[in-house]
Amino acid sequence: IIMVMSWWYRLVVLVYFATHIPITIMIDAQAIFPENLYPKQLKDLLRWHVVRHNDFLMDTKPIWFRSIVCAEVVLQMPFFFIAVYHLMVAKHRRIRTGFLIYSAHVCTTMVPILGSFLTSRSFDSEKQRWTLIAIYSPYLLIPLSLLLTFSEIKEEQEQDDHGRQAQ
Repeated sequence: IIMVMSWWYRLVVLVYFATHIPITIMIDAQAIFPENLYPKQLKDLLRWHVVRHNDFLMDTKPIWFRSIVCAEVVLQMPFFFIAVYHLMVAKHRRIRTGFLIYSAHVCTTMVPILGSFLTSRSFDSEKQRWTLIAIYSPYLLIPLSLLLTFSEIKEEQEQDDHGRQAQ
């Protein structure tokens, strides 16, 4: 367990959240928003991914998957901006509870997604299955590491100019 966020771990987490913003808006949200909102290039990029990796969830968009994407857009995405800011200014301990809620939520949503990939018979090869699992895995592994990290870190309280805890 990482007890204190080292500079390199904080950088990895910062990149994770910073890159998650455009991925959510430009790729993931295509599962829930009308097709006409997206330029051809983004639709083509998603189609390439779906065909290349046999991402049948992004292709068929079952209701349970769309519900998860909706939660990503509505609940998680606002936190991405908060996390990026606090990670950049090294005040991530102030939002410990936010990291714990985000991490527990994402880990839970990734179980049915990865479970679908693990049990599906639609892949052309095991390489294709494991490539898709590898693409999605950071969205389980990084939140899981955050859950473990922030469960061990105490929330930092604001302090006034004299080092006393602010009211």
